[in-house]
Amino acid sequence: MSIRLSRRPEPFDSDDYIFELKIDGFRSLAYIENGQCDLVSRNGNTFGNFKDLAQWIGENLRVESAVLDGEIACVDDSGRSVFNDLLFGQAERLTVNADISVLVRRVGDPPPIR
Repeated sequence: MSIRLSRRPEPFDSDDYIFELKIDGFRSLAYIENGQCDLVSRNGNTFGNFKDLAQWIGENLRVESAVLDGEIACVDDSGRSVFNDLLFGQAERLTVNADISVLVRRVGDPPPIR
């Protein structure tokens, strides 16, 4: 059996399927602790080139402690990711959070019950 590719005049669209935007970037875990953020690769390396983004996340996400799983990306005006801009630092970077892995507690929340 062989699969044959063909061109379609219109993009596929159906209410029977869920579509998710594909973001081309660098997968990252954001470790946030008391206003500080480290962006770490899946290999365990800290992303040194994204210090401004890490600082912004640490200062603006109002949590005491959290781990966010996401993608660091650059997007154009229509919201499409542009990997070359990310790779060569030609645009502002943003993080797209795919999943909140662990959210320990927000600032002002009562301590967790043990």
